[in-house]
Amino acid sequence: MTTMGGGWTTIQRRINGSLSFDRDWSAYKNGFGSPEQDVWVGNGLIHLLTKENSALYVSITLQNGTTLYEMYDRFSVSDEAGKYQLSLAGPATGTLGKCIQLKF
Repeated sequence: MTTMGGGWTTIQRRINGSLSFDRDWSAYKNGFGSPEQDVWVGNGLIHLLTKENSALYVSITLQNGTTLYEMYDRFSVSDEAGKYQLSLAGPATGTLGKCIQLKF
């Protein structure tokens, strides 16, 4: 991956929507799908990956071909006991935030 200097891990990908993301707790904990197609790597793995300083880069391509992105300087997900709570910190930059507002 070469985006913003590379070194990123894909945690979710939806290419064509053929895989249902309507899943239970266990599926989201352990992950599902295929890395070559639609995938969710699993909250447990995301927790482990974000124990150290991690950044989050979100990229969305709209049906008209426009790509929007947002970059968060600090990103972590708590463990299962903490219900895999998402934490974002630091300034966010990009074009996605101008279109939607994430509320946690």
